[in-house]
Amino acid sequence: MKSIAVVFLMICCVQLKAQQFGCIDSLSISPGFFCPSAEYYPVCGCDQKTYRNVCDAQNRNGVRTYTDGSCSGFEFDLLPNYSPSLINFTLVQANPQFARLFVVDMAGRIWIQRDIPAAPRTFLSIEIGSLNYGTYLVYVYNSQGTYRFNKFVRTPG
Repeated sequence: MKSIAVVFLMICCVQLKAQQFGCIDSLSISPGFFCPSAEYYPVCGCDQKTYRNVCDAQNRNGVRTYTDGSCSGFEFDLLPNYSPSLINFTLVQANPQFARLFVVDMAGRIWIQRDIPAAPRTFLSIEIGSLNYGTYLVYVYNSQGTYRFNKFVRTPG
């Protein structure tokens, strides 16, 4: 019985040590945690990964420390949306530059192209009602040639 108690104490101490001294608080990771806002206000975690917002970093991924903004300085994200004819996205740039957005189907055909003015944070809504049903990629390029992409699926209402 004493050996079980000793093993239990050793496991507890190891978990507490990992929790107190690491970048990630392993005891706080809760992937199913409900964050009240899905808005994209990125933070750069101490693990050098960009997280959607503070709630996502701390409560879903256990990040102990972070800084405001993306780790790369150039990120975009499609916002969760339930409209079959509209997508919303946010572009975040540490050093605002002119950027260009492309919506491309899986065959490589460009369906939509938009110029994005230089701004630290840009919110855009794009009408996709004319697109066929299927999977699309959204590419965003800045004037230095850096790009990011994300995908979405156009489905019937």
